[in-house]
Formats: sequence, C-alpha cells, structure tokens
Amino acid sequence: MKGLVYILFFLVLSSFTAVSQTFSKEQAKLEKLLVKSPDRCIRKSNRLIEKGKGMALPYYYLTRANYQKYTELGKTSYLTNSLRRYGRYQKYNKNSNVVVDQKIINDLSTAYEVRITEILEKKKYSKARKEADKFSKLFGSDVNNYDQIVATYNASKQKPTPKKSSSTPKKNVSNTISVSESKLITDAQSVLGTRYKYGGETSSGLDCSGFTKYVYKKSGVNIPHSAKSQSKLGTLVSKEDCKTGDLIFFGSKSNNGYHFQHVGMIYANDNGKIKIIHCPNSGVCIEGEGEPSYDMYWNKRFLFIKRLNNNNLLTTKTK
Repeated sequence: MKGLVYILFFLVLSSFTAVSQTFSKEQAKLEKLLVKSPDRCIRKSNRLIEKGKGMALPYYYLTRANYQKYTELGKTSYLTNSLRRYGRYQKYNKNSNVVVDQKIINDLSTAYEVRITEILEKKKYSKARKEADKFSKLFGSDVNNYDQIVATYNASKQKPTPKKSSSTPKKNVSNTISVSESKLITDAQSVLGTRYKYGGETSSGLDCSGFTKYVYKKSGVNIPHSAKSQSKLGTLVSKEDCKTGDLIFFGSKSNNGYHFQHVGMIYANDNGKIKIIHCPNSGVCIEGEGEPSYDMYWNKRFLFIKRLNNNNLLTTKTK
C-alpha cells in the first residue's frame, strides 16, 4: 500500500514539474500563489508592479486573481478590476514570455458579455454601448449582441419625425457586381504587416472586419464593419469548395446561436487545405492549416465560410 502511495506521489510531482517547466521562474511562483490564495497573488503582483519588473506578468495574474474573486463572490467590482488589469496586461504584452491560459480569458470575455447584457436590460443604453466598445478593444471581436446594442442606443438618441408621403414610391434597384479574385488578393497583400487598430479600416491601421471591408471596398463593394454583419452576406460554401476572396468566420456556437469573434479572407485552397489572410491582434498576416498558430487556435474556432461575389451580395457600391 505504501508503495502505491509513493508511486502516486511521484506521478503527481512529475506532472507538476513538467507543467511548471513551461513557466518562467517568476510565473511559476505566481501560479502557486494563485492556487493558494488569490489575495496573496494580488499582493505579490502589486509589489512586482511597484518594482517595475516584467509588467505583463503581474498584470496577467491580477487579471486572473480578480476574476477568480469575482467567480467566488459575485461582486461586479472584481470583474471590473479584472478587465482593467487585462487591458494593462495587453499594453505590456508585446515581447513578454507569459504563458496564458486562453480558457480563462474566454471565460472572462463571456462574463463581460453577460454583464453588458444586464446593463442593456436595465435600459442603460449609453453605458451598454460604451461597454460594448470596450469589449471590442479588449478581446478583438464584437460582443455577441453588438448590433442590437448599437441599434438600441441609436434609437434612444433619435426623435421621431413625421413621415412624408410620396405619390411615386422609390424603386429598389439591386446591383450585382463581379469581383476579381486576383484584385482582392493583390489589395489584401498590399497591407501585409499593417498594425492592428480597433475600428481601423484604412492602411494606417485595421481590425479584422475593417481589413475585409477595406479589401472589398477596393473592388467597389461596400460591406459593413462588423464580423457579425458580414456573416449575414452572401452564401455558404464548404471548406473544400472555398476559393480566394471568400470570407471565413471564427468564434463559438451555443444554443443561442453563433458568437462571432473574428473574420478573415481565404488566401488559397490547395485541395481542401486552406490558407487565410487576416488581421488578428498581431496585424495583417497569412497563415493556414498545417501551421501551429492556425491549427492550435483558429482551426478550433472555425464556424463557416461565405462567398460574396454573387447575386446574394447584399450591399454594393460601384463608385
């Protein structure tokens, strides 16, 4: 029996050692403190910040410790503190070697979404819009009900105006446009390396849906600046049949529908093995199946692919 206990102890110790080897020495200490007590982890992280040591690391653990306190106590102030620290972590995380638990970050974004929905339900439209914009800056994607928040906010600011009657109703003219794949890819390649900028849709800075909007606008096609809104355009195509210029969407799916986190553009399709060109937080780049950065993150969040250059294109602009 003692022999079995020793074996189990050795396996647990070996497992912990293997995990801790992926951390820096300082991160391993903070990880242990977080497990023991989030309050001790917060105090230690604040001391590191006061000393100006590896700012990304203490802000990351302040994010996690405050979020853990929020899950335990349910106080909104801890969620607010966690989100603020996460923003600071992002500011200092350009060249850090912090090992991030992406699941916790996803849980944090979900908790923020719930909080924004609660604010909207209380009819605090201005605050809901403000928080929705903060969400986009923090997590690089729109909150799940972003379109509803914006529409509700805009409606709350508008005064009703009397409708004018017209003897001759306007005709709805739907234009279709043929988009050149080669032009789409040339225009996309022209902004390779462009930095990520929240809300950006010019060559001086782009976000994910701003990038696809920019590329299509170069071909005379005007699409909305929102991954969720862009997902409503065009028609579905399979991964095997997709081609250059198709839009590819990433996120998650639940009983409430799709949660769109990101959009990119198909760069190439080699017998079903795809490459995409897109603008994540690191800026405009090309990556695809078979590469660790794609397989370990984006492939797990793949939702579907849409084709816009056909009769189902909803918004066109020829000038």
